[in-house]
Amino acid sequence: MLKKALMGVIAGASLFALAGAAHADVEVNIYGASAQYEFWNAAAAPFLTAPASAGGLACTSAQKATNSAKNGITVGTGCPTYNQVTIRYSSKASYDGIRAAVGIDPDNGDACTAGTERMMADEAQTDFGTGLVNGTKCVDVTVGASDVALNTFKQTSQGCLNGHVTPCSRITRTMNAATILPGGVPASLDEYKAGLIVPFGFFANTSVPVNNLSRMQAVALFGGKIGNWNEFNPALTSQNTVICLRHAGSGTHATLDAAVMRGDSGLITSQPSIGNTNPIRWFYEGSSGMSGAVNTLAGAVGYMDADITLGTGTKALTLEGENASREGIRYGRYPFWSAQWMFEDTAAADYTASHPVVQALVDFASNGNNLTTYLGSKANFWATEGELLVTKPTDFALPIHN
Repeated sequence: MLKKALMGVIAGASLFALAGAAHADVEVNIYGASAQYEFWNAAAAPFLTAPASAGGLACTSAQKATNSAKNGITVGTGCPTYNQVTIRYSSKASYDGIRAAVGIDPDNGDACTAGTERMMADEAQTDFGTGLVNGTKCVDVTVGASDVALNTFKQTSQGCLNGHVTPCSRITRTMNAATILPGGVPASLDEYKAGLIVPFGFFANTSVPVNNLSRMQAVALFGGKIGNWNEFNPALTSQNTVICLRHAGSGTHATLDAAVMRGDSGLITSQPSIGNTNPIRWFYEGSSGMSGAVNTLAGAVGYMDADITLGTGTKALTLEGENASREGIRYGRYPFWSAQWMFEDTAAADYTASHPVVQALVDFASNGNNLTTYLGSKANFWATEGELLVTKPTDFALPIHN
């Protein structure tokens, strides 16, 4: 009850702030965690057009567009409080969302020169008629999105930047609070839970001869102990395992470490020279690279956001016999999830204008009734923190019943 009351107070404060704002255009640019890409792009239009009674902005219309590189944009017009509201979401990995929020330069190919900027959807190169983003531009990141708290990053990876894709550009990453924010946490950084629970799942190529993993089987696979699927059962067809992992800095990867591995084994940290086959392992910069690998490589297994659209060569695996679902998370039957975090720089020039919209969007999305009413199939997977019957004091803790 206390959680629900607090959410009501926060929502009321956000709406009051919006009501007092002048009529002007506003942008909210969310960047970071790949697991949240589809969710925020799905939530943006309902938030913009939903009535004020549901926490929406009551805009008369909203247009949405995306592309395969995970750049999304939704523009609301005819909004009572604002002339126009633009919401962008682009993804790379959780760690870079945090860095962008505090102005640390990007790595691995982003053309933007200002540390607070990242390549995101360019409305001038967007065809809202076809729903396709055809180009990007450098924009200031309003919110850094992470699947986990800053202190949950404790992982290392070494391997090709984009897995099996050639040519191979090898990188080494050690991610923790000190390497993500080498200058320390700025006093102006607002790090807070968004009230949403991010669901993850295990996925495999349809050639893989299992449909379920126990937690200890997952620990063995992603700890590098299993080179052939028949090591789980001699009756299974002989097939090499292809272990697909995200690079360190991914919130999905950090959640695997915290919620599934739980110290029983360390995660695989390096990709051997190409040609090593026991087991085959690849690291990927983004979830799109991993999903492509799982969909096409025989014997492949990986882990991604639970609500992804499956390719024809991919199947979802249950964990301990349980599907990744909102209900399973709520009642403590399914453990592979994390609480979502957001990062805003309160000293940023656009903070005063954008923060009330950010807070209203978060309040809208973290309302369980709105999830059910406006988010369609996302409500089968995503849960709100306030509706859980279990809690985790940290990302590394087991869920315990309230």
